[in-house]
Amino acid sequence: DDPVTLVLALSPAHLHLCSTGMPPGATAGGPPPLSPAVQQVQIRILQLCQSLPDGVALDHIRRELKTTPQQDLTSALTGLHTGQRITIYKQGNTCYIKAGAQILRKLEGLGENERLIYDLLEDAGNKGMYARDLAYKSKLPAVAVRKSLTVLMGRSIIKELKGVASKTQKVFMLYDLEPSTQVTGGTWYTEAGDYDVAFIKILQHQCYKRIKEKRYCSVKTLVDWIASSEISNVPLYEQDVQDIINTLLYDGLIEEVEDMSVSMGGDVLYKVVELGVRAFETPLTNIPCGTCPVFDQCSCSTSSAISPYTCPYFTDWMELF
Repeated sequence: DDPVTLVLALSPAHLHLCSTGMPPGATAGGPPPLSPAVQQVQIRILQLCQSLPDGVALDHIRRELKTTPQQDLTSALTGLHTGQRITIYKQGNTCYIKAGAQILRKLEGLGENERLIYDLLEDAGNKGMYARDLAYKSKLPAVAVRKSLTVLMGRSIIKELKGVASKTQKVFMLYDLEPSTQVTGGTWYTEAGDYDVAFIKILQHQCYKRIKEKRYCSVKTLVDWIASSEISNVPLYEQDVQDIINTLLYDGLIEEVEDMSVSMGGDVLYKVVELGVRAFETPLTNIPCGTCPVFDQCSCSTSSAISPYTCPYFTDWMELF
């Protein structure tokens, strides 16, 4: 029997994977990106496997990860098995998980210092660690840490990345992990760690143009359209597109549509502001009154504390003419 089928036939939540070989939500084009939560589950599974080299019972893994959602456990096991980082076998009615031969070969023969650094990076997960923090936590000299990092990178056990938090320090993490947005800065940063202004402007223009063409759009429909039109070389998710939508909202280029579907649990729709007139370009907002936070308290009475007669901003504006 296929080992993945053996493990994933153990509960109704796994039926999809038994028949397709893919976790729920995956497509033939490839599995969806693993969430940080699933990556942490994978790390914990590997730790359990390494503590019991002859194999750890699936029931034991479930007890250790009893607060983990079933779908996260399914995705974690599937990803590890697909990447040959674990093997799955059955003895009697019990399923066992064992660290894959590839991982064991990489870790074989590591010195005490290298193993200590590896364990620290394993615990750090997809946030990784700086060399100085590794030195502090391991209590090893900086030279020993650098040597250990070189050995681990040479075996493709770990990798180094340039993080957005520091231009001079590299972040180290396990080789197979996708770095968190805390490290990369997320979608809006380049691989060099720079804020990608050009990419953002392209998306703003394209989203505005699409909303204008279709009259009404939701974030979800924009995500699907961007994916099909190949505007972006990187996958964009709903939160990414919502970020772009928010900038268009703040600039007064689009607005939310008051729609019954929202109150009934439907998606929020957006439309272009009528005639393409941006809120801050109307005649009213060219004078201080248009953006005044105490406009409703202003009075033309000379005795009022807030009035055109006492307003310094209004006086300055009048002097422009």
